[in-house]
Amino acid sequence: MNDGVFRVVDILNKNNFIELNLDNFVSFDLATIDVDSSNNFLNKLWENFNANFSPKGKDYCPWAYLPKKYQFQKLTFTYFGSMRTSIGYIHAGVSYKKRGTIDKLYLFSLENDLNGVSIFPMLKELVNDARKNNNTLTSYFLLCNIFSQQFKYDVLIENYKGTYFIIDKSNDCNNLLFQIQALNPTDALNLNKALKKVDSILDFLSIETNALFEYGKFEFCNEGLPKQFCMELQSSFQNDYIWDNEIDNNLFIDFYPIVDNKLLLSNEAIKIIDKILLDDSLTNEQFSVFLKSCYHFRNSLLGEINIQSEMVSLSDTHVLTKTKIENNHKTIIDGTVTGYLSSVETVTSSINKTEVEKCTSCGQLMYSITHRVKSFMDRYIDVGFGDIFKRIYNLRSLYLHTGESCTSTYIPPVRPLLDVKTGTGAVDYYDISVNINGASLEFSIINIREWVSYSLRNYYRQELTSRFY
Repeated sequence: MNDGVFRVVDILNKNNFIELNLDNFVSFDLATIDVDSSNNFLNKLWENFNANFSPKGKDYCPWAYLPKKYQFQKLTFTYFGSMRTSIGYIHAGVSYKKRGTIDKLYLFSLENDLNGVSIFPMLKELVNDARKNNNTLTSYFLLCNIFSQQFKYDVLIENYKGTYFIIDKSNDCNNLLFQIQALNPTDALNLNKALKKVDSILDFLSIETNALFEYGKFEFCNEGLPKQFCMELQSSFQNDYIWDNEIDNNLFIDFYPIVDNKLLLSNEAIKIIDKILLDDSLTNEQFSVFLKSCYHFRNSLLGEINIQSEMVSLSDTHVLTKTKIENNHKTIIDGTVTGYLSSVETVTSSINKTEVEKCTSCGQLMYSITHRVKSFMDRYIDVGFGDIFKRIYNLRSLYLHTGESCTSTYIPPVRPLLDVKTGTGAVDYYDISVNINGASLEFSIINIREWVSYSLRNYYRQELTSRFY
């Protein structure tokens, strides 16, 4: 095959391939410098195509997105696929010298000559406009509803207002109204900027409240906030209900920040949500790592809720049914423990790695991960919790490196049996036990979740919010 020639799926007949040659493409010199400038250009370009070349009955150009990389003698080329336009399908791709940059843009149509006098000037104008106007950011207001998996409609977050967001209560859910900066509506919503922001907020709320939140449909508030609504905000969103650990003598380590059937947030939490919405690049490494930790925590909380949903009541205890145990119990328990420990491991990843230990299970270097986890829990919960989490971390390592489960397979009814691997010396059916200073300590997934979230709350309030504001 000649250099610059490649085959792609024929979108009109997916059983066939068509042969394309870069020599037949229209090309435009760009020379972007990094992935951000490249994506800003492409985002603006596709928006221009949507506005000027949308096919009949559409307000956008649908894509047959089939990306593939080709290494030719003279250049490296990434083929995006083809988009359906008012003048037929247009194949598109870019060449580059460095990944994330664009040397040239390539466009081609089998149905029309893109070099023709009636089309090329229009394409050139769209490309030039995208090159010149891809850094102009506009404020967009978006609205979505958020709801808790645990509480359903019984408990909602209290009304709060930050600089870039509002949380208010409706009949059966909370509404999250927030402001973001984006190039255009597509950049704001369809390219996941809004979705990523909301996911990060809900990840954070999971450690702030111990509750799992999900989001519903997004809506644009294209004209911003109505004046009447703004007037109401002045009186309704004064953030009078702020969570303070002293309210219940720090019992929130075990429960939820609920007062009068409403979930309360701290002043520091309002600052963190504003920071998520304000900072697109998340250039502060410590803050970015913290959000990744929140992501692990929220995913683990989902696993924990799955365990709870499989429970049945037998006398005064809750157990898993035989079928659910065989299919899910060990898998979910092990995955959830791993996720909660990953939250702590992630947030400590910027701590000094000079001390090196070996994993007792596989012998690989651990770069003092257990030491970091132990120090973190001793500092942000209380002295002694580090030893507990060192034992839990060893269970996690056994599971990841040898496949050894954190808990025992349990088929009811309960029968007292011995197990040399547990802290109690007896079989762990639902709880997990470890040996601490010659005595056993038993705890559940719920305890691990509450300890981890409490430590992460103390961490971000002491180490993060004071640095950003």
